[in-house]
Parts: sequence; structure tokens; C-alpha cells
Amino acid sequence: MTTDEYVTQVVQIVQECFRSTDSTGSMPVASLAYMVRQRLGVDQTSAGFAKFKDVLGVLEERGVVKVGHNEKNAFAVWLMNAVTPLASITSGTNRFRTLRSPVWHAFVSEFPTGRRFLNGDTGDVKVGQIDEPSGNWIEIIPVNPQSEKEKAGQFLAENWLGDNEEIRDSISSSKWYVAFPNSLANADPQLAAKWKTQRSQRVISVVDAWVAEHRLNDRLVFETRSQPVIASTNTRAEVNIRRALLSAIDRMPTEQLLEIRIPSRLLIEAICPKLLDK
Repeated sequence: MTTDEYVTQVVQIVQECFRSTDSTGSMPVASLAYMVRQRLGVDQTSAGFAKFKDVLGVLEERGVVKVGHNEKNAFAVWLMNAVTPLASITSGTNRFRTLRSPVWHAFVSEFPTGRRFLNGDTGDVKVGQIDEPSGNWIEIIPVNPQSEKEKAGQFLAENWLGDNEEIRDSISSSKWYVAFPNSLANADPQLAAKWKTQRSQRVISVVDAWVAEHRLNDRLVFETRSQPVIASTNTRAEVNIRRALLSAIDRMPTEQLLEIRIPSRLLIEAICPKLLDK
């Protein structure tokens, strides 16, 4: 399973199956990791992530979840209300150019450590590598995080927020890429949107130069209409309904599950998909 496929499926599982277990609305990371592993049949290492918390780092960057400690001081996640595409900008043709999620992650994330590569034939991404994989793999040199932090400080000064201690301190946090725009949004949502756009433009400029240097096809790094965009296609109400139904099904005994009407095609696909081959 590629990094792109894995992250896409994890996002879908989180949005459809998230179940809070305490008054703060959080879900333990251990429970979520187990759920993902059970649904996909593989763990995060198959997609190039050393730990599941590295996967959560990608989801937190994209605004899917918030990560922290719950009221019992257990490592937990909170489902956010919307997915914010950090790598979307408008081109001269007024269309959004959106970096594929694993490409954005490889260029901007500090985790996992190790080398990052993109396959020049398939667009697959590998992160956390020690050695260069065999085949047509091109190494990715990530954006310097210290340079981005300096630009965040300059952004504050340019917008007369240099004296705001809370926002300034967020730049020094370990997850500054989440804390800084969140702090900005608390002070001025429009400035937060402006920061995200400027950061996206800088990253895409770096990626464009890298693509040109290695003479790669843009389709390897940017989303196209035929590629899945990591964002929920369901309304919030639909997601809540699905979550409630799945929660109810999870509590039903086997004899009641056998009474549920399921379309024959779905049963065949689950039991013997070869019967549907044409």
C-alpha cells in the first residue's frame, strides 16, 4: 500500500468511525490505531511511517484531527469539524493546484526522520528511509523548518502582531505548523487564511522547481480531477449518521447482525469478489 492510499483510507476511517469516549469528545489514540489496523489489515509501517503518531501528524497538519492528552492524561485525538487543504492555491487559470497529501508531507513535515523519495514512474512516496530504494526514486529535500519559522515571525511583524505573546510563542512549539495558524485564527481568521496561502505558495514554488530540475510530470505531485482529494465528500450530518449506525452495529450480537438486509453485490464482493469478474 502506498503512502497516498494509506493516508486517504485512514482519513475515511477517522471521519466515518470516530467515537468519543469522554466528556471532552476525544478518542484514545490506541483505540483509533487498533481500529485502523483492523479495517486495513496492515499497520503504518507498510506505508513508510515508523509510528502511528506520525500518521496523526499528517492528519493534524491537514486539520482532520487535533492531537493531545485527554482528561485522563491519555494520548488522544479529537475530530475537527472540517478538513483544511493546506496546499491549495489559485493558478492563473483560476483552478486550484493542490499537492498530493504524501508529497506535501514529504516536503514540509519534520517527521518521520530519515530520507524521503518519490518514484518518478508511479508517484509513490517513501519517507523515513535510511538508504535510497532501488529503481527510479528521486530524493526529496524538505523545506527548511527554521526558515519557515523565521518567515512566521516576519509575517507577525508585517501584520502588527509582533507584540502578541501567545502567537509569538506558538512559533517555538514542537508543532508550530499547527499551533501558529491556530493562534492566528483566534486573533484574526483572515490573517490565518493569508498565512496558509503564502506558505502554500512557497512550498509549491519549491516543488515546481524540484519537478523542473528532475523533468517530472506535474501529475506525479499535484492532485488531478481523477485523483481522490483527501477531504470528506459527506456532509457533517451524514458523517454523524454513519458514525451512529456503525456504533450501534458494533454493539449488536451476531444473531441480530444476521437479520440485517445487505445488498447481494456487497456480500459477494466481501466473500468471493471473483464471481463479479467479467
